[in-house]
Amino acid sequence: PSSVIESVTFTATVNGGTTGNKVIFKDGGSEIKTTTLGSDGTATYVTDKLAAGSRLITAEYYDTDGVTKLGETSLTQVVNSLTVTIVSSKNPQGVNKPVTFTATVAGTGGFVPTGSITFKIGTTTLSTVTLSGGIATTSKTFTATGTYAVTATYSGTGQSATLSQSIQKTVKSAEIVTAVTPAIELADLKV
Repeated sequence: PSSVIESVTFTATVNGGTTGNKVIFKDGGSEIKTTTLGSDGTATYVTDKLAAGSRLITAEYYDTDGVTKLGETSLTQVVNSLTVTIVSSKNPQGVNKPVTFTATVAGTGGFVPTGSITFKIGTTTLSTVTLSGGIATTSKTFTATGTYAVTATYSGTGQSATLSQSIQKTVKSAEIVTAVTPAIELADLKV
């Protein structure tokens, strides 16, 4: 298995083939690469653009005319997916208080993503952070109330996740103190 961002090399070997003859690589019947047979009897296709899922990769070998198919072989390549998520340390948060955003890129099949996350608020880049164990964090202190779209985009695939961060006015709680007046009894007063 591989991941959606991992580079995979497919090599077709043709015994007794003619150097320069056409070799077509296909993914599920769709042509993905046309190349020629090398002097060593192989043709190679390298990609990091396979979609997630079980991919049927076929190599077709053609005669010198480039039209007559002389043979083919295929294999199934399992391509694991990735997910990108983003969370906020506090939502809603008050004005002039820091918020930490954590983005996680998770792979299946034990793959630990590398690369970076670009955090944006709206269309403005906040920071680009290198992943460590598939996680990247950044912080921001908002100076105005409102709702902000915060996006985390993974450099490896361009996948992103967005959350809506709400910033509210900070209201300080007031302590209410009730005045207590002492009771005075006049019964014992003599004039």
